[in-house]
Amino acid sequence: MSMGTTAVDAVREALPALAVLLASDIPELRAETANLLAWFPESASISVPLLKAFVADEVSPGAAATGVVALGLLGEPATVPFIESYLDSPIVELRWASAFALTRLGIAGPAVVDVLIQVVARPPEKTGTMSFLSGSYGSLAVMALAETSEATTLRAVDAVLAGLA
Repeated sequence: MSMGTTAVDAVREALPALAVLLASDIPELRAETANLLAWFPESASISVPLLKAFVADEVSPGAAATGVVALGLLGEPATVPFIESYLDSPIVELRWASAFALTRLGIAGPAVVDVLIQVVARPPEKTGTMSFLSGSYGSLAVMALAETSEATTLRAVDAVLAGLA
């Protein structure tokens, strides 16, 4: 067994104990903990309820967005209604996270594409509390948009160009 596998196994075993960090006073630590949970889909039965409670109570938009993305990465179809509930959030980070997470679950309808295009054109500022891809909402939105049937439409290309300007 390699040292990398041993480290991953150790983290997997520690996940239940690490979950208390979702309640830390430090928003970046809460976000990183949510991020960590996303990488262990075999522990989804433990992680999904923790992440849903975390997202529902989180005050930091970036940390909450990280939790929503983590839910999408875990790939549990039962989380779709919860994730969809943030698609029309007044908080842009949560709308984006919902759209991104839904694409991870194979859902890329018009409402999802609309949100991705909006975020590609005008991404929120990077924050230390959205930990996926170093907090680059725009880059993650482009990646998700590229996997939809709308990726090469004039509207999507215009949004990408606007986001680069």
